[in-house]
Amino acid sequence: MTTNLSRLLVAVFAFACPVTTFAQVPVSKQGVAVVFERMWSGPTGQDYRVDLFSDGRLRYEGKRGVKTSGVSLVSAPPEAVMALLGDLRKLGFFEFQPDFNPNDPRSRFTTLVGVYAEGRTHALVYDHRANEDFDKKVRRAVERHAPTTNLRCPYVLPPGSVFAGTDVCLVQDN
Repeated sequence: MTTNLSRLLVAVFAFACPVTTFAQVPVSKQGVAVVFERMWSGPTGQDYRVDLFSDGRLRYEGKRGVKTSGVSLVSAPPEAVMALLGDLRKLGFFEFQPDFNPNDPRSRFTTLVGVYAEGRTHALVYDHRANEDFDKKVRRAVERHAPTTNLRCPYVLPPGSVFAGTDVCLVQDN
């Protein structure tokens, strides 16, 4: 009973919190913003957030398991957010139905991707482990248009770590 209640609370919390976080993104009425947030997923995971705005502002916030902690403001080409939005459309972001296994104790809502455009929002929260292929493609698209690898990596793993988690540093593979 306690386990089921805990899972229910985690699910409610995971869906409630990212919406609040995403709603706080400051953009103009004509602006477009894309938010990518990776939430901590264990001792080798990273916890960071990237906000990319249509005017070229890129806000990075490193929280845990990253090279640079805190907020960093950098710039990106103003067209980067529209290019990222195009890539997300090609990936089927707006139609994607993520997998989640409530019977797996390792399942957590670890990733938030949110889009603000023309006064409308669309947020997707998922477990990156259960949606590995989609997650890898989204991370590649975000890194291509809102590069933060130099802020996140190299991250020195804690002593005793046997291998890096899937989200420590994005590997550019085929």
